[in-house]
Amino acid sequence: MLFHPPEPLRNSIAAQAIPKLPEFDSQNCANLAWSYALLVVFNESLIDAIAVFAVRTISDFSCQSLANTAWAFANLQIMDMPVLDAISSAVD
Repeated sequence: MLFHPPEPLRNSIAAQAIPKLPEFDSQNCANLAWSYALLVVFNESLIDAIAVFAVRTISDFSCQSLANTAWAFANLQIMDMPVLDAISSAVD
């Protein structure tokens, strides 16, 4: 059984993570997206920031990070075409 942190805690984590995204590597970014998606928690500001980061740095993503990011967006039912196009072009 998964522990679902209270919404204020999830929002606080997201708020703290967003300004630090430029310091993240691709695995950190993918893991953050994956963790929110695993809990099926949507935080629009966080997802938007992850999307911008992913598109800008997609060439640095490993196959695992690409897969985790794609899964996170799919699990949260987010159709962000720039992210999906970037992931698709990265695996070609």
